Amino acid sequence: MRQLRREFLRIIAVTTLSVACVAGSAGLAMAAGLWECNYCHQQYQGASPPAFAKCPSKEMKQNHWWIKKG
Repeated sequence: MRQLRREFLRIIAVTTLSVACVAGSAGLAMAAGLWECNYCHQQYQGASPPAFAKCPSKEMKQNHWWIKKG
């Protein structure tokens, strides 16, 4: 019985830690910012969008026109 309780507590601890890690990384992603191309709606997540990423949908493959979404 004691072994079963110890195993149950270990499972709860691992599950709680996993949930905390996922929630922490989601918070970091939201803090970084979400950007979207005004033309093709491609999304980029980070502090600032890449300066020279070419938009696949535009003629002459000009740079994306990034708009901050979050």
